[in-house]
Amino acid sequence: MKKNVGNHEANIRMVAGALIVLFALFVVEVPVIKIFLATLAAILAGTAFIHYCPVNALLKKDTSEKGSEESNEEDDSTSNEEAGEEDSEKGSE
Repeated sequence: MKKNVGNHEANIRMVAGALIVLFALFVVEVPVIKIFLATLAAILAGTAFIHYCPVNALLKKDTSEKGSEESNEEDDSTSNEEAGEEDSEKGSE
C-alpha cells in the first residue's frame, strides 16, 4: 500500500478527528449522530496513522513528501523543455 497522505495532512486529520470526538461527546445529544461522528473521527485518525487514504487514491491525490517530489520533478522537466524551446527559437532568429 503506497502512502498518499503527507505529514502535514496527517496532523490536520488527527486534530480534526480529536475535535470531532470532543464535539460528539460534549455537544451532540442524539446517539445516532454521536455514532456517526465517532466513526468519522476514527476514519480520519486511521488514515492519518497509516498515511493512506482510499479517497485520495481514487482522486489520484498524493500529499506525501514522495508524491510532492515526483510532481516537482515533472514541473522541472516541463520548465526545462520550455526553456530549451525558447533557446532554439532565439538561435534561429
